[in-house]
Amino acid sequence: MNVISYFPSLYPDEVLYSACARYKNHTNMKAQKTSMEVLFGNNHLTASVDFPSNINMLLQQIPRDVITYESLLQKHTLFPFYKPFLPLERVEKVRELMLDHRGTHNIPGTIGIMSYGISAPRNLRFCEECISEDSLIYGEMYWHREHQLTGVFHCDKHQKLLLETTINYSGKGRKHNLITLEEAINECKYIKSSRNYIVHNDLMLKISNLACELLRQNVSSLGLEMIRSFYKAVLSKKGYITRKGNIRFKDLIIDFNNFFDEELLILLESSIQKETDTWFHKLLRKPRVTCHPIRHILLLLFLDADINLLLNIKKEIQPFGEGPWFCLNQAADHYHNPTIKDCRINYCTRSNLPIGIFSCSCGFTYSRKGPDKTWADKFKKDRVYSFGEVWISECKKIYINPDLSLREKSRSMGVDSKTLIKYATSNGAGSSAFETVQTQIELEKRTKRLLQTINNHQTPFRSVIRRENPRDYIWHYRNNRKWLHSILPKNSTRINKQRIDWLKTDNEILGPVRRAINDIFKYDGKPIRATRAEISRRVGNPNIIEYSLNKLPKTRKVISSFIESTEEYQIRRINWVFDNWKTDIELSMWRFKREAGINKESEFIKKYLKILFS
Repeated sequence: MNVISYFPSLYPDEVLYSACARYKNHTNMKAQKTSMEVLFGNNHLTASVDFPSNINMLLQQIPRDVITYESLLQKHTLFPFYKPFLPLERVEKVRELMLDHRGTHNIPGTIGIMSYGISAPRNLRFCEECISEDSLIYGEMYWHREHQLTGVFHCDKHQKLLLETTINYSGKGRKHNLITLEEAINECKYIKSSRNYIVHNDLMLKISNLACELLRQNVSSLGLEMIRSFYKAVLSKKGYITRKGNIRFKDLIIDFNNFFDEELLILLESSIQKETDTWFHKLLRKPRVTCHPIRHILLLLFLDADINLLLNIKKEIQPFGEGPWFCLNQAADHYHNPTIKDCRINYCTRSNLPIGIFSCSCGFTYSRKGPDKTWADKFKKDRVYSFGEVWISECKKIYINPDLSLREKSRSMGVDSKTLIKYATSNGAGSSAFETVQTQIELEKRTKRLLQTINNHQTPFRSVIRRENPRDYIWHYRNNRKWLHSILPKNSTRINKQRIDWLKTDNEILGPVRRAINDIFKYDGKPIRATRAEISRRVGNPNIIEYSLNKLPKTRKVISSFIESTEEYQIRRINWVFDNWKTDIELSMWRFKREAGINKESEFIKKYLKILFS
């Protein structure tokens, strides 16, 4: 192993890729693959901007005082941006892969970036103000990692719109190439962003600020369950949680879409067009998958939360601190001892403050409105749900003590005099018998009313009975289900659906299908492939085309005649790129194929391109 005698010191917020590119320039190394071989011991590695691998090899070769692995990982890669929202075991796996990547796993795949549905920046970006400052302070410019974050379009420091270069972010077209920012600018490999409308968008500036702050703070892995609990706690304060603890998704999505511009959500590939099974639901329901950090940032902004709230996440989801909690049963021998291990948290529907319900093994259950602000708050109770057998037994003993006044007895049990008398004089068996009689009376009343509802219909369908008399139906379903099932039919007869006139449907849908095809082929922008799925999405009733096309002969004939093969679609893309090629950019085959999205080409496409470039 060769030891590198020189490696440049890394500047603040510089990506490792940038430092490696400066090393190549400083040492006047010409061959790109040689640079990767010298630095990382592997000339097949991609010069990665976000998640460099084989870092251990680089650290073993460069001078010891340049940088440490931990500092390199946290301050010069994009890993801290994703780390808070990943499970701890996946964080450790990614760290191993970045340190010494010898396996077949790829780092973006391990993180789950492919499944997020959000594209990484297409090209590397920079800020005009930053390059002026860097050149003045350090004598050279460099690539900032904050400028390469997905969803960030502004420099957080100068609030300026970032400029986009033609240097590919993911490595396509420059797999082994290490290109400095200075080279990109000197060769005019950059263009100004066409998204001028976002310059004055305050929300875009806030997104950039929150994303950069998340990157700088280096937040530890929070865990999917803890993140979900945090969101539910904040949503409850905002009134988006029902009494049963369910999320009011319908109201939440409407308010979320009203808070952000639709254009902004489309730009960030995070728009919500339907009511169920969206990224929003995956983020807030029982955690099974991870979500992109930019979507977490959107939710944090909507909830008016910030990084500090995220850093203190335990305080937010544990308003009563960590257990065990104190038992407040004055009749128990463990009174004021931390014996309670169970604490359920609800939220007040009026004040949105947390309400803790504490249950002890002695049967004593009480609640307290939080959050706890002082140590004394831990010994307060607002309401007693259950006193338990230990308390009731002691209550009856102390009630018959002639040496104490009623006030002293009440004070020693921690209740008022009326409550003391109620529990001291109650008879468990009598009370139970009384409750049995009351239940029997209620059963007879509800049975009579439900039978009357059933007799009013010749065919007592369950849905009809439940709709007309829901209270009695539900009561019997919960308390007398066997009898309820015995008087109603096991399966209600299904109403026959009206038969579809397929000939008429075929003629009706033919027009919208032709219009959809016409729209696809006449679209002025980047060509859209004419597929059965794309056509069905554009008509009023897509399910008919998806599942019943064999019953629509005219429509099937039109669709099959216009559906494009891979070659046909590639030719349309090639023609469109050729017609829209910018005159100031050199027309080269590799660049043209990249713009046209041609990865695999048939012999016909090769000949077509050869004729086009001849």
